[in-house]
Amino acid sequence: MQNNSLVSLFTKTIHKDFQLYRKDRYWILKDKYNKESLNFRSIDKDSFAFSLDKDNSQGGKDNSQGSPFGFFSDNPPANINKICDAIIVMEYKQKELIVAIEKKSTNPKEYTKQLKNAKYFCDWLINLFKEYNHYEKSQSPTFCKLLCWESRKIPSKGTTSHDDKDYECCKSDDNFFDFSCKVQNKSVISLLELIQVIKKNEKKRIRQKHSREPTT
Repeated sequence: MQNNSLVSLFTKTIHKDFQLYRKDRYWILKDKYNKESLNFRSIDKDSFAFSLDKDNSQGGKDNSQGSPFGFFSDNPPANINKICDAIIVMEYKQKELIVAIEKKSTNPKEYTKQLKNAKYFCDWLINLFKEYNHYEKSQSPTFCKLLCWESRKIPSKGTTSHDDKDYECCKSDDNFFDFSCKVQNKSVISLLELIQVIKKNEKKRIRQKHSREPTT
């Protein structure tokens, strides 16, 4: 059995046309008009970012059916062809994290289907990796959904303001994802800071769980 990281497996599996634009240490998620973008500052080389919406990927616009899955018909059953704007797979200190990202320019309403479908897609790939002995880790990666809305038109000079208050992060209320995060009015997001916020929230959740356990 091979001992591969999810970052390397996703990199080998996803065609380069679906990768996000990469500039130096930044993964760049553009809108379909290429006027605004979200910039994700990566953690060294231990990350991989892609989009099944080819408007957002470096492959450009060639999906005339408007579906992320080219083998779908023109009229598939409702909602199964929805997908989020981007997915980032990363590893930090031997822990693996997958982030499904949805970008909204106004106050978001409906976005859960896109994010859920992204997790279903990643779960399918991970199960294939395990089935054919490419991925042997018994513990599943941490899944996080990240909603980004009202990003600035002019990218900020720094990566973030280095303030936990920039992020709303909590255990996912539907138990489908491990964590649910939101960020507002930021055009540059540090993946390291996002991980640190998630870890802080995870430690807080563990402390709360222990405090509720009966003493003997």
